[in-house]
Amino acid sequence: MKQRLIALGIVITIIGIGVFSFWSFLDAQQFEENTERTIESEAYTLSGDGLRFAKIDEKEKGWTAATDIVRSYDVYITNDKAGVLTVTERTLANEAELIFAEWNNPTQGAAKVQIELATRPHSRTSVQSFDTLDIEREHDGTYGVDPTTQPEGIVRLFQEKELVQSYYVGKSYRSEVLTSGDSVLRRFLDEYEQAGLTLGLVSRGEDVAESWALTDDVLMRNPAELESWSEYVQQNYLMSQKWLTPAGAYVKLPWSIEPGTKMGYGRNVGLIRNEEALERYRRTEEPLFEALVLNSVTMAEAYQDEKGTELWPTEYTSTWLKKPYGVTAPYVDTRHNEKLGLFLREAAEVFDLPEVKELNVGYAEYLVKQMAEGNTIEVGEHQLISDYPGIEGKKKPHTSLNHALGEAYYLLSVYEQTGREEFLETAYEIRQAIEAIGTDWIRDNGDLWYQVNEDLTFSGNDYPRLTYVDLVMNQNAWSRTEYGRSDVFAELLDSKKEYMER
Repeated sequence: MKQRLIALGIVITIIGIGVFSFWSFLDAQQFEENTERTIESEAYTLSGDGLRFAKIDEKEKGWTAATDIVRSYDVYITNDKAGVLTVTERTLANEAELIFAEWNNPTQGAAKVQIELATRPHSRTSVQSFDTLDIEREHDGTYGVDPTTQPEGIVRLFQEKELVQSYYVGKSYRSEVLTSGDSVLRRFLDEYEQAGLTLGLVSRGEDVAESWALTDDVLMRNPAELESWSEYVQQNYLMSQKWLTPAGAYVKLPWSIEPGTKMGYGRNVGLIRNEEALERYRRTEEPLFEALVLNSVTMAEAYQDEKGTELWPTEYTSTWLKKPYGVTAPYVDTRHNEKLGLFLREAAEVFDLPEVKELNVGYAEYLVKQMAEGNTIEVGEHQLISDYPGIEGKKKPHTSLNHALGEAYYLLSVYEQTGREEFLETAYEIRQAIEAIGTDWIRDNGDLWYQVNEDLTFSGNDYPRLTYVDLVMNQNAWSRTEYGRSDVFAELLDSKKEYMER
């Protein structure tokens, strides 16, 4: 009897193993059928050693100056799911195209995704490197050290002697998403060079790997302009766009951020714009600058869409604002919104994009609302809008002179654009409040105070030149209105000018 039971147990075990093996075989076969080692599209080919992919979504998004096709893929490392790969194909209004790739891998699996860019037939390749200057990454008192470097450079494809296609290729960045409440930023981990026209996304696990590339028939006609641009971005590495994503560029953040990290990077609203590229396009009409400006316009629109607002809220917390005022992300930085809105207006005029002009009206309406709701500093009978939204029960945020001047100028610009009287009236209220303070803005040394606080005390060192430019721009804008130039602004200008000339 005992032997029969043993034999029966063996038989059951064998049958169980067989059934398990059969179902495992079916699962493996089904997995093989539903995933691919290589996925090809018109713009790229996905692959990777030991990797398999499964397409999960495809959608199209139309913007004012571009159209996006966004495809998402499940990534598998040895049959285990390892996050999602998202590839965005962006076709700009000038027919230039960008590829943005992001692999968000929350697992501990490590691998490298290869995205081979589709190219036109060609017989040879040339590369113009953007690593030509010996730039020392010096420690900055606010930002620390930024170890990220510039894009690889310009890659040109030739069929015999004829140029058939050009690429502007970015590096590959690996980072970790950090959050604290609603504040979100990235901790930079690594940067990788690219191999030719293959974007390599390296993941070590629990990270995000990203890269991008821009292509057009011709990106730069004049070699001298290309050399000048290469030198400019290398020298201005801290604030130039290099780590691009569909809805913004990641740049080094100050150490005064939350969550705290010395390697914090974020999508700085003020640096979604690319004023340098716009200025260079006006002068040269080079296709590269046109593409970079149109992409900045699209990033600004995509950022608004992502946030579900007509504004551009800052998405990471600054402890410099949180400690005294309780302000945390998301919040509206008036200067950043102003600069981005003005950039969009200028780009709209240069490229004849009337719909883009409408993107900046929401911020003007926000300023009017802030004034009406009393998020202001009272100066006698007049009001200055606080630089940041006030938090109930907390000290009211200050108003800096450059922010106030920027707001007034912005409102005047949108008034000229729309003819809506509330924008002119709010701008004039800001002007009257600045004038009510008068020459008290001037410090004993002739420079100007940076900010006025709720109790009408002053503090802070003014920027070396920024506020001077703001005053000049205001005077010019006011001269086109019924109110004319400001005598007080003229006094502030004279004092600031004398101080700068010492």
